[in-house]
Amino acid sequence: MVNQNSLLDGGEPLEIERRFLIQYPDTAKLEELGCKKVEIRQDYLPNINNKIRRIRKAVTEEGIKFYYTEKFRLSDTTRIEREKEITEEEYNELFDERAVGSHTINKTRYYYYEGDLCFEIDLYPEWKDQALVEVELPEENSPVKHPEWMKVIREVTGDRKYKNEYLAFNGFE
Repeated sequence: MVNQNSLLDGGEPLEIERRFLIQYPDTAKLEELGCKKVEIRQDYLPNINNKIRRIRKAVTEEGIKFYYTEKFRLSDTTRIEREKEITEEEYNELFDERAVGSHTINKTRYYYYEGDLCFEIDLYPEWKDQALVEVELPEENSPVKHPEWMKVIREVTGDRKYKNEYLAFNGFE
C-alpha cells in the first residue's frame, strides 16, 4: 500500500513504512495461512545522486523474477521507491556493476495480507529467534493492528541497525 496523497519527486508515490521485530514465526502456519513465499537475493549497487540502488533475484513457485530498485529515504518512516522488473540479461549486467564493498542480503520473505495492509515478513538465515516485519501504511500515524499469531517484540522503525542496507553491510547481530 502506498500513500497516494503525498506525491513527490515527479509524482511518484511516497511509502510510509513501519518496522517491527517479531518472534520467529511458525513457517508452516504462514504457508497454511496462504502467505506467498519468496526466496530473495538482494545486491546493492553504488549509490547515484544519494539514491540507494539494488537488484533482486526473487525465486517463487511461479519461477524466477529479476528487479531493479532505486530508493531515496526522506526520513526513518518515509521513502520514495521505484522498482521495475528487468530481464535476466539486464540483471547480470547490473550484477557486474557492483562496487568494491557492495553487499548481498539473502532472506526468505512471506507476504501476509490482513485487510488493506500487507505485512512483509523477512526471515534471515542468521536469525533463529526473531524476524523483521515491514508494513506500508496509508498515512503517517495510521495504527497497525497485528494479527494475533504475530508476537511483536518491539517497533524498530527508526533503529538504523534494522534497515536492510545496514544489516547487510555491517552483519547481523
